[in-house]
Amino acid sequence: MDQEKKAFRQSIGVSLVIMAFAVAALVFSLPMPGNAPIFPRMAAGFLFFCALGLLVGTIMRKNKGEAPEVAAVDFGGMQSPLATLLLVIVYALGFKYIGFYVTTLVITVVLMIYMGIRSVKTIGLVAGILLIFLYGLFTMQLKVPMPKGLLF
Repeated sequence: MDQEKKAFRQSIGVSLVIMAFAVAALVFSLPMPGNAPIFPRMAAGFLFFCALGLLVGTIMRKNKGEAPEVAAVDFGGMQSPLATLLLVIVYALGFKYIGFYVTTLVITVVLMIYMGIRSVKTIGLVAGILLIFLYGLFTMQLKVPMPKGLLF
């Protein structure tokens, strides 16, 4: 596929996804009571109109025969960010079933190994210090109840 066509398609697709996200945020803010939905609605509206501007600008550039503003993204070179995004999604889902601290430990170790850190001592030290810090901050100091799953 021609790189210009690919870039235009990606810009249009991104703007439509952002607009859909903004509409979803607006819909989710509807049942909020009192003044609570003011900021989410403002942010969703701002996001929607920015994405609309991107969409209109992209279509205008395409119709005028101008080059796209940004080059097409090569998703083949994005394996690391996509893998990290997948791990973040697993991390968020793991809270409910496994618990915050166990999920944090597992994801920290997996990410460190994925990033090339092979020293067991380094991985253990970083994971241990992180868990102690998070426990001290959220559980002990701020008294925030962290999600508890099957394990902890």
